[in-house]
Amino acid sequence: MIPKISLNVQQGPTGLSLAPTLQSDQSGAVTFALDLWSQGAGGRSHQRQSGGAELVANRPHGVGRLSLGLACPYQARIRLQLWQGALLLSEIDQTFECPSSP
Repeated sequence: MIPKISLNVQQGPTGLSLAPTLQSDQSGAVTFALDLWSQGAGGRSHQRQSGGAELVANRPHGVGRLSLGLACPYQARIRLQLWQGALLLSEIDQTFECPSSP
């Protein structure tokens, strides 16, 4: 079972928010770790959410929600890891940027 991950990111000049969802063609339990690192004019930060999810076949399942208020320019990095026991099923690592205004 390797669930499909959708990060559902909304990005703009005032920050970033995400509400990931998982979907699998098989039912099963997974654990997740969701990290958000950011760097902007106000400094650096790191947020983390983790927990478990009981997936039902062919149904989307939300796994956390993070929001970050930032002013451009900023950089943010998101990493979502899915585990089943000690086995890493999947990992997404993405970077988002808001460049400074001209």
